[in-house]
Amino acid sequence: MGMDKTGMDKKPLLDEKARDKIRTALETTLLVEAGAGSGKTHSLVDRMLALLASGKARINTFAAVTFTRKAAAELRGRFQTELEKAVLAMRDKKEDKVIHDRLADALHYLEQAFIGTIHSFCAKILRERPIEIALDPDFNELEEIENAIFRENCWHEYLVKARLEDEEALVALENAGLTAEELKEPFDTLSLYPEVEYIGGSNEEPDYGKIRKALEGFLEMARERVPFVRPEKGWDGLQALMHRCFLRQRNLDFEDRGVLMETLELLDKEIKPIQNRWPSKEEALDFKALFDSFRDELVREALRQWREFRHSKILAFLKPALDYFKERRLGQSKLNFQDQLMLASELLRDNPEVRQYFSRRYSHILVDEFQDTDPIQAEVLLYLAGMDVEEKDWHKLVPRPGALFLVGDPKQSIFRFRRADIVTYNLVKKPRHNKVSVRVVWRKLQRASECLERRVVFLAKCVILPEMQKRLGVARVNLYGFGEVCKSPFILT
Repeated sequence: MGMDKTGMDKKPLLDEKARDKIRTALETTLLVEAGAGSGKTHSLVDRMLALLASGKARINTFAAVTFTRKAAAELRGRFQTELEKAVLAMRDKKEDKVIHDRLADALHYLEQAFIGTIHSFCAKILRERPIEIALDPDFNELEEIENAIFRENCWHEYLVKARLEDEEALVALENAGLTAEELKEPFDTLSLYPEVEYIGGSNEEPDYGKIRKALEGFLEMARERVPFVRPEKGWDGLQALMHRCFLRQRNLDFEDRGVLMETLELLDKEIKPIQNRWPSKEEALDFKALFDSFRDELVREALRQWREFRHSKILAFLKPALDYFKERRLGQSKLNFQDQLMLASELLRDNPEVRQYFSRRYSHILVDEFQDTDPIQAEVLLYLAGMDVEEKDWHKLVPRPGALFLVGDPKQSIFRFRRADIVTYNLVKKPRHNKVSVRVVWRKLQRASECLERRVVFLAKCVILPEMQKRLGVARVNLYGFGEVCKSPFILT
């Protein structure tokens, strides 16, 4: 036990063993779960320095991966700063000359270190071995905004192409009550998930005649039971719904499939009558039972058939559009983020020799903010770190000892809109890694220390007795050993 800056005893942190393991268990694959402010980036930098100092990795044989450019820049800056400090600290220690030389060499060749985003890492892999994937090595990496603009242009080009060459596809959409212009948003969404296998719908159309006849029969029965005179307090929800359907039947044509199915969608509701708006309680409950029976037995089944039929027509139109978007990208040697991930995964999965080459090229992979990973990113990482270079199913791969170091906090999973999936985090975590938890929150400790310092100074100024002022006049409060912020006030003695 040492002393801190205030001259007070420095107690070990509650998670000191976990932090030591990060620096020393270099032959162990680790997943570090650390909360906000607990030093996730610091843990990553400690691991990188330990790998270099031990000689288990060189500056050009590990990759530090994160998920935003801002985070990558911060990590690179932090790593360079700590590496410089370590070199200076060991410069005059003869017994540590070997370690000093390793770190000094790493600092000298710092530009050879890969510290960047997962997408730039995949792009680097593709540029190094493009022939195996039949890829132009001089491809352009599309930024998100560039990809969005290019996708928009391709969508409009495809619509023109469809009108000139595929009138049947447009007619099929029209029969399903759809227009091509309505499908822009689904097109954008599906383009973000090129690896997903789409579940088809049904090519069998609903029996519209049967549905129309059943609906008309129900509305005829409803007219006899639903009051037409508005109650003093107004119609309840069920009455208002039925009167809306009566108006649709009178003013619109149920021969129109769209009108027919839209009316059924109006009836697909859980709705209760207000009994004092009906002639009697019994009539309200009786009609509610009839309405529920019609909804459950006909409306929902008809809507299921209708939605599955429309789904099949939507996919039939969108799949060629997505293929066209992909062909245009690759034809112009433009890769978006998804392309970089998918092609890197394909390259590593289908080429054992390439996988073995990159496994040696990057002997250690460190990943920050792993809770923001997605399934394809996890594939790439495990193909590179896995022991069996022949295994194509990434779920079965086991990392080489110490080859993978992951840092994350599942409570901070924020990038779901960028394909991140916390399920992937949990899937990767379970069978493959030793887990350590870093619990002491440095930001909280610092804020608590500053808060208590202000309190102590305030008390010292307010107390008249010199001896009391002397007892309270402590410059800084020692918080070592506390894993959480102490919310109750202190009086130091």
